[in-house]
Amino acid sequence: MGWALRTEQYGYIEWRHTVLHGNTRIFDSTPIGIELYDYQSDPHENQNLANEVSYAGMIRQHQA
Repeated sequence: MGWALRTEQYGYIEWRHTVLHGNTRIFDSTPIGIELYDYQSDPHENQNLANEVSYAGMIRQHQA
């Protein structure tokens, strides 16, 4: 399952494992994948910035 958040400049996507327990969907607390795109420099989402150390603060801000 993925969640996306888009601001004017950035696109943030977080992927998590989900498990169905009866009719309830349970989500892992730790993301299995993160994507971050800068729409000003990359409007077509070709370069995932999530692993760039200089964007760690931006990722924490979007996670909050």
